[in-house]
Amino acid sequence: MNRIFDVIEGTMNQSALIDLRNFVKKYNTVTKWVLCSDYCIDDPNKPNNVISFTLFPYIYDFENWNRLVASLESHDLKKVKNINPEFCKFLKSGFCLNISFYLDKDNFFEKALTKETLDYLVDKYIEAMEHWIESETSNKEIYIKYLKKLNKLKEDKKSRNFNYKLLRRMYLITFIAGYLRYLLFREVDHVDIYSWLSDRDSITTWQDEVYLVFYRITSHLLVAERLQQEKVTSGTDLFLEKIDSNMIHDDMNRIADYICGALADYDYVNNRVTSDKHNTLIEEAISDNPYIIVLKVHTGGTSRMVFNHI
Repeated sequence: MNRIFDVIEGTMNQSALIDLRNFVKKYNTVTKWVLCSDYCIDDPNKPNNVISFTLFPYIYDFENWNRLVASLESHDLKKVKNINPEFCKFLKSGFCLNISFYLDKDNFFEKALTKETLDYLVDKYIEAMEHWIESETSNKEIYIKYLKKLNKLKEDKKSRNFNYKLLRRMYLITFIAGYLRYLLFREVDHVDIYSWLSDRDSITTWQDEVYLVFYRITSHLLVAERLQQEKVTSGTDLFLEKIDSNMIHDDMNRIADYICGALADYDYVNNRVTSDKHNTLIEEAISDNPYIIVLKVHTGGTSRMVFNHI
């Protein structure tokens, strides 16, 4: 966990941190935040794997945020032929901030999360949950439920057909989501309510939603080990179970969907995309946009990708 943290932190604490700080400064009185996310991973028709997160200040409630985004684009990217110019303008307006991870096929994260490392992490998370059950009696019933999920995961790993690839994917996504929570808590004076809401994905139903357990432990540890105690105890985290049938953020998540889809489609080696809609998003929404931060994950670590409109 520390290796991945250090690699991301080393890149984020450069020019990306300036953009993040400028964004949250615009909303210095906001104390409620929502993080949405979308993914394009292992799509044989795309040259890249992308994990995309969009951070929303809670200046509108879910209904009004959804209504606003839907008024600009009412369908997911795969269902549209052309991009509304007003949508591109909106993405450059600073209403939300997107942080995306552009994964090379062979990358540092893949090398770091070996089978042995994943086994170790599951064991450590079980130990953490057992400690929480003993030390934090107010949430004991929830932690007992979480421990059962982790123990089942550990038992299922003994199967010859266990899906370590999905475990790696789940851990990586939940770790990044936890890191972004840590980053916000570090940079914002006070957070009352915070919520990460994922898109529907294979990780959100796998192993009885164990991804929420990993996220809760990871996000807590990142804050507890690196920030002052008042940051650890401040704020309430809202978790949405059964997210596949309860997408209260469906339209909000469209921003991550469009950015994720465009980045996944972009062949940066040959500087080309497969359609006009992806080209429009790269040129008119992503390029020269301080509210879209793209980190490229390669074999040696991470670096920021900068898109300039020519």
